[in-house]
Amino acid sequence: MSSDEYQKLLAIAANIKKPSRAAAFASVQQLADDLAGTEHRDALARLYRFFLPAVPKRAKTTRAKTTLEWLAQAINPKDDREYLRLIHVFKRKGQLVAVASNGCRLHIARDHGFKSAGYYNSAGDEIAYEGGHSLEVVTANHLDRDDGPPQRIKASDVERTHEPHEPGGTACLPDGTLLNARYLDNALAGAEEFSVCYGHNGAVRLADLPFGIAFIMPLAE
Repeated sequence: MSSDEYQKLLAIAANIKKPSRAAAFASVQQLADDLAGTEHRDALARLYRFFLPAVPKRAKTTRAKTTLEWLAQAINPKDDREYLRLIHVFKRKGQLVAVASNGCRLHIARDHGFKSAGYYNSAGDEIAYEGGHSLEVVTANHLDRDDGPPQRIKASDVERTHEPHEPGGTACLPDGTLLNARYLDNALAGAEEFSVCYGHNGAVRLADLPFGIAFIMPLAE
């Protein structure tokens, strides 16, 4: 490559938005297929070995198979605050809504199978709870807002890293927002695409999910 060609390549690269690690890896895979059987493929392999890190593996998660399992994933069974260890069911706008939270994420489901308002454990058994704290107000604060137009995102466009200080790893959305990767995977429940907008207190609102709507508080960069 001549010096002029190299400068032109630098100028082009400077005007291209840096891709996510997953997108960069996909481009390398495509180039490797296109260059199969040529010496250029070996050159590409050397460049990859020198410059690019390994593609991070997705953190192991337990995929929910039912709405109850999905709700149960949002609670913290070890929290000292009992209301964060329970599934809350209450009437909202004429419908029973089931909600679960650990304080950093919130799962909201309408098609849940509960027949009456109350408090339930992760097995779906009703619990006598008189703590006085309910997630009803929190849920209203999240839902009764105009969050603006949603952005459609493919799960494959989410870049993942495994930071030692963040159990479950970190997920970076295409706009740079950082989330707990395990929380995101639990919320998606296997969905390949989802919608995102930003809601109450900066929480990331995830819609078009198999079991309902989720809110996750973003991580500090």
